[in-house]
Order: sequence, then structure tokens, then C-alpha cells
Amino acid sequence: MGSFFIWLSFMVLFQADGIQQPNHFSWLPGTWEMKYKNGSSRLEIWKKKTDTTFSGTGLRINGADTILLESIELVFKDDTYWYIPTVPDQNDALPVPFKLSSFGQFHATFENEEHDFPQRIVYMLKPISFNPVIATAGDSLIVRVESMTGDGIDFMFLRR
Repeated sequence: MGSFFIWLSFMVLFQADGIQQPNHFSWLPGTWEMKYKNGSSRLEIWKKKTDTTFSGTGLRINGADTILLESIELVFKDDTYWYIPTVPDQNDALPVPFKLSSFGQFHATFENEEHDFPQRIVYMLKPISFNPVIATAGDSLIVRVESMTGDGIDFMFLRR
């Protein structure tokens, strides 16, 4: 009987398709930093705009210089989430949509097989507290960009 209530609680928290709950990305907002050996760093700054929309900004910081790498919208539309980056010097500075293809408590995968590279973007949270609702300085975020064959690059960020 106890396992039935655990299962029922799980189903209430996470709908069967695992995608439509708006607070699935509650762990994402904040400032994430990846430091380079040369003293520069890369930031991803995420803000919650509405219950189903997040905005992100990718920056490179080198001394007093700040360079915009990308602007990102994470939006819920057409019954799923879309990760939509706009990179100033790529794709004629037009947004490129990636559809959510899988989701778990600590990861999200977005795909666009038509794009040259990347075709898949994976966000993996490694929380210190193992509670994605509580943002903790020191949580780590791995962002993997890859082709559909799995060849790619990992970016390792820490929450500030």
C-alpha cells in the first residue's frame, strides 16, 4: 500500500510525459560560471520570466571586457519546452529552436536534427543538496553540446 502512495505522489508531481510541469526548470535560474585557466570566465545567467518562460544570456568575461555569446529563450509552447538560442555571429543571428526530447529530475535534452552543430543540447544539474528547488552556491551544471552521434563538448559551470 505504501508503494502505491509513493507511485501516486510521483505521478502527481511528474505528469506521465514528464514535460508539462512548469516548475521542472526551477533549478535553472541564477548565475552559472565556468572559469578558464587564463583568468577569463564564461557565464550563463538565467532568469524566470513567467511560470513557463526563462531567459538566458551567455557571456564571456575577460578582464573589463564582456562579450555576448548568446541569448536564450526557454519557453513552453506546442505542449513542450523549446530551447531557442540566438548567437550573434552564427545562423545569420537568427534563433534556432531545439525541442525538448527527454527530461528527468536533474537533466533536460533538447534536439534539432536539422541544425549543423550542435544538434543536441543537454543540461545536467549536479546539486550539492540534491534538492533542485533549493538553489545552492556550488551546485554544478554540465552543458553538453553534441551531434546526433554523440560527438561534442562539455561546459562545466558552478552556481555563484
